[in-house]
Amino acid sequence: MSVKIFLLDIETKPILAYVWGLFNQNVATNQIKEDWSILSFAGKWLGEKYIFFFSTQKESEKELLLRIWTLLDEADIVVAHNADRFDVPKINARFLKYGIPPPSPYKVVDTLKSLRSNFKLTSNRLDYVGKLLGSEGKLATGGMQLWIDCLNGVPKAWDLMEEYNKQDVLELEKLYVKIRPWITNHPNIGLY
Repeated sequence: MSVKIFLLDIETKPILAYVWGLFNQNVATNQIKEDWSILSFAGKWLGEKYIFFFSTQKESEKELLLRIWTLLDEADIVVAHNADRFDVPKINARFLKYGIPPPSPYKVVDTLKSLRSNFKLTSNRLDYVGKLLGSEGKLATGGMQLWIDCLNGVPKAWDLMEEYNKQDVLELEKLYVKIRPWITNHPNIGLY
């Protein structure tokens, strides 16, 4: 049996809220009109070509989460950029909301934390580090407008979101492979 390493990236829907202004706002929970949720998810097994992509364009968030759950349940190690503070807790929060139990235990490798603890780079953003290491970097999206267009059901926006989400996973894989020898607390692959 070999170790199963899964690389993942999620995109979330922004919170819609009632606010009094544009600068320095403190938003109370009673000002939230619509809470955040997971908009899309891309992932792949290390070394394999196929990239999974699921979105709320074609299925409910709960269906999307059940797909994520199946992949995480199979993984021994999950790799994401900012996994510990974003991707994993956000996924877990939505599992909790829908009453989905935790998947089988897996180890997490957070490439953002690994960069911060091992290097003093100008930026630890995936786009910057990818380009620094000779890859394409992240796909340009035009910013928040892409998310707004997806929420409004614009088909071309969803096509771009899929491309963007998948490109992040490819960049993540390249980064992970390059920095893995530097990750001193990496789970012991020999145990698998």
